[in-house]
Amino acid sequence: MRWAVLGVLSLLCATGAAQGLWWGLVPNPTRLNIVNALTDFVPAIFHMQRRLVREPVDSGHRKEFDFVVVGAGAAGSALATRLAEVGDWSVLLLEAGGEEVPVMTIPFLLGQFHHTDANWQFLTTRQNTSCAELEDSRCDYPQGRMVGGSTTINYMFNIRGNRRDFDNWEAMGNKGWSYKDVVPYFKKVEDLRIPELQNRENRGYGGRIRTTYPPYFSDMGKLFLRGAREAGFPTPDDYNAGEQLGMHRIQTTTWHGARWSANAGYLRKARRRPNLFLRPRSYVTTLVLEGARARGVRYVHDGLEYEVTATKEVILCAGAVNTPAILLRSGIGPADHLKEVGVPLVKDLPVGLNLMDHTAVIATIGVLNETVAPSIPEIMLNPSTQMDYFTRRAGPLTSTGTFETISFHDLKGTPHYSPGWPEVEMLHSSINPAINPRFAALFRITRQLYDVILKPVEDQPVFISAIWRLRPKSRGKVYLLNKDPMTPPEIDPRAFSHPEDVDVVLAAIREWQKIVNSPSFQRYGARVVGPVGDIPGCGKVVFDTDDYWRCTIRVASVTLYHPCGTCKMAPPGDPTGVVTPDLKVVGIKSLRVVDASITPLVVSGHLQMTSYMIGEKMADEIKKEYGKTK
Repeated sequence: MRWAVLGVLSLLCATGAAQGLWWGLVPNPTRLNIVNALTDFVPAIFHMQRRLVREPVDSGHRKEFDFVVVGAGAAGSALATRLAEVGDWSVLLLEAGGEEVPVMTIPFLLGQFHHTDANWQFLTTRQNTSCAELEDSRCDYPQGRMVGGSTTINYMFNIRGNRRDFDNWEAMGNKGWSYKDVVPYFKKVEDLRIPELQNRENRGYGGRIRTTYPPYFSDMGKLFLRGAREAGFPTPDDYNAGEQLGMHRIQTTTWHGARWSANAGYLRKARRRPNLFLRPRSYVTTLVLEGARARGVRYVHDGLEYEVTATKEVILCAGAVNTPAILLRSGIGPADHLKEVGVPLVKDLPVGLNLMDHTAVIATIGVLNETVAPSIPEIMLNPSTQMDYFTRRAGPLTSTGTFETISFHDLKGTPHYSPGWPEVEMLHSSINPAINPRFAALFRITRQLYDVILKPVEDQPVFISAIWRLRPKSRGKVYLLNKDPMTPPEIDPRAFSHPEDVDVVLAAIREWQKIVNSPSFQRYGARVVGPVGDIPGCGKVVFDTDDYWRCTIRVASVTLYHPCGTCKMAPPGDPTGVVTPDLKVVGIKSLRVVDASITPLVVSGHLQMTSYMIGEKMADEIKKEYGKTK
């Protein structure tokens, strides 16, 4: 109840302030004034609530536990919760961020927290094959820094991937990770509350993470479904258990119109157990190693350094950026790199390599000749919208930002065709983002690029489809700038460095144009937005030619926040592996990695549910290894 009341009060305050700006404080307000005010005010509410939400009293920095779990994201929350089910085990869960706050549970506000301390606010190194014409040629690289991890700031999509992804993991030598092995854990995670999807064999009912359709589904979302059917694409009812190909309404990890994070699903109840100790604002710097055995970790809490011992295991669940960083700072990683930054070598392993991510072109923008969906400012300032949310948990504020539909394509008729195994994904915006310079700045889009592509459609009903390759061949890396544990790691994704990735996204853009050209879209005069001058970095390429799109893919692309693979799982003896299929770090006793960094190949979906699955699966494996029941 406290959370619900605080959430309502938060939005009332934000709305009241915005309306005050409209009526009194800003003469002759423009749309830009309103958008800027809203963009500034929601993070202010976040910081206010951070001061109001009380953190639990911790264990007085007790120095010894059976298990020390680092990172309270999807995998870490699931793992720690399940390990603490064994009553005679003590489990310490360390999280660098603070407590989740109520305003973050309003789905529509999801993008407002990326520039707060709920996010690590990582930036990539300078790139020349992606992000090339963003500010300083660097992309934002969001990662959650809060109890609940990235599940507190992500887009809340429940998208497992394709069964072939996991069968492929096993084919690579990772026994026990086939689809038949992992689907019981996807089911264990899930509590599917969509009435028309009940009693499906491979879906979960009664798990910790609730999944629904948002109560609100716009006319634009329905238009995408109609347009896809007319363009020849299927519209099946469940991409998580049946046919993945085609256009779908997105299933979200929400409940009663609110975000349902790892904190909500796992920790809020589990932290009442006397043997689970959650310590927020605790930043792990290094492992405590005794020879080739992990004995514990060092961490900083409120400016003071502490050391804690794990009598059984240390388990890293800090994600595909921070997990390799902790290992590298502890002397576990490529020998030449550790020598370069002055870290004594403990074990030579390819830590930080094999970085994979989904990177999308964002210049795939369409415009209509009449309004089909409301804009963000219209939603935020509409009193009936607010009443819908406050009184019934309904209306546009229950939607996950601007996105309501998603489509998967296997690119039949191209060299990249693999029947039934999608090669690309498209995420379609239904709500007009109200294009303006401040909106563009959230994605680090330069003013030069904005003026050429976005400025001409500032006041028009636009829709944006983000398009990316699901299994890219490009690989990047995470590495250290120096040995100072307070220095953020360097992130070099190198997206689109493999030319085939560009070819695949180009083919996908042509698929997208079939939807834009469908009869339903053409009834609204839909057209693809072209530049009004030369795109920076592209020269005088002709709009809609292959050369135009090849260049645009590289200069106007952003991460989809799915980094993985930096502590690759591989069979024993494989020199590319950091962990074996039991997720134990090669050559180091009492140390595991349990998060998305272990994935040998990125899945054809989103990583949230995969991360939960990994945490649940390894909890059972660890219990079994120590002779405990499930």
